[in-house]
Amino acid sequence: MGYIGWIDTYQGSRDKSLVHQMNSQVVSDLLAQGAILYCKTSLPQTLLFGETVNNLVGTTLNPVNRNLSCGGSSGGEGALQALRGSIVGLGTDIGGSVRIPAAFNGIYSIRPTHSRLSYREMADVIPGQTTYPLTVGVLGTSLDAIHLVFTSILATQPWLRDPQLVPRGYTTQAGDILDRQRRHAASPIARGLRTLADAARKAGHTVVDWNPPDQRTAKRVHVAFLLADGGRDVHKQLELSGEPLIPPLRDTFRLREPMSLIKYQELTLEGLAYEAAYSVTVWSLSCLTCSGASPTLSYTQYNLSSILQYSAHARCPQSPTYSDYWNNTGQDDGQMVDAFIMPVAPHAAVIPGKFYHTAYTESINLLDYSVVVIPVTKADKSIDRADPDYAPLNNVNAKNWSAYDVDVYDGAPVGVQIVARKYEEEKVWAVVWCLRIC
Repeated sequence: MGYIGWIDTYQGSRDKSLVHQMNSQVVSDLLAQGAILYCKTSLPQTLLFGETVNNLVGTTLNPVNRNLSCGGSSGGEGALQALRGSIVGLGTDIGGSVRIPAAFNGIYSIRPTHSRLSYREMADVIPGQTTYPLTVGVLGTSLDAIHLVFTSILATQPWLRDPQLVPRGYTTQAGDILDRQRRHAASPIARGLRTLADAARKAGHTVVDWNPPDQRTAKRVHVAFLLADGGRDVHKQLELSGEPLIPPLRDTFRLREPMSLIKYQELTLEGLAYEAAYSVTVWSLSCLTCSGASPTLSYTQYNLSSILQYSAHARCPQSPTYSDYWNNTGQDDGQMVDAFIMPVAPHAAVIPGKFYHTAYTESINLLDYSVVVIPVTKADKSIDRADPDYAPLNNVNAKNWSAYDVDVYDGAPVGVQIVARKYEEEKVWAVVWCLRIC
């Protein structure tokens, strides 16, 4: 968990019956399948940070480009795999922690719906906050690696040992429609999304628009739950050794009054009502059909501002929820959209200290959707030029824009999220495999 006070302990406890004696259920399941576990990798202090910085080893950088971050929270795992020091490993995701390192290091990951893989006996952050809990995911250097580990764990029937899991194994499923976000702009992220669209079009896909609701509520509600205890658990762990908060987290996790139960309940209801009511930006996503012999792709072209902005425009209060919007996509031809593609971040592997926009991943945690991240391309300074006429739409947008340096980002991996609904890991796999052969 990136705490000094956890060294040679069991989550801070010095109970000898637990220290180096207790395995989490998912580790036991892997060992039962013949896995060889040989190391743990670096994490950010608190786990709740999109870069890997702690008071144990300092900052873990990106081995592809050491001017950039390896991401977080599973940044050490992402960096190790980028170096091919490992081919597969586990991570947990409460705001993007297995998706961000995958995208930043040019590897693959899956973030399933949280009750597919067991979290029993794993190190926890903000224990007791179960409204938007941590999710166990898999990172790997290939699709085959993460698929093997995910399906092998499910083959052990983990729900028999963890009552929090859904009793559901893995089944093979064919793919149908993929919605994807598209931006026509001189940036590595826009080009990465465009690359998928072009490949799918060449395979016979057609183009339509996708216009989902706003994402700001998703981020606001999700972050509120992460801070609901007023920083009490974080400071409890810091007090074990007396270590200070790392500078990027000092304001976020300063001690404050915990959220009241009434406010907690209100936000819970707001999150439930929102249920899929978010947008990657205020413009469009697109969709791709991978059904049968005549698959269909859709996308819409937009300016780089649509990637860098932070939902600057308000949506109509009467906007439908995301699930309503999603369900209505089948009105014209009877075929509902099955998945969509979106960025992991508004940039490739980020310059350390300049990760300002995390809503692309946090919104998915609120929705608890099934996600696979795949590498698509790398930043290229000869191609990915910023628009000199672009005017920032708000402060976060301006900070992202000013941080975009074509020389520093050159060569940085670009990954994207492919997202399906809850418990649709089989479907998102089918879509990924469809894209793989396009």
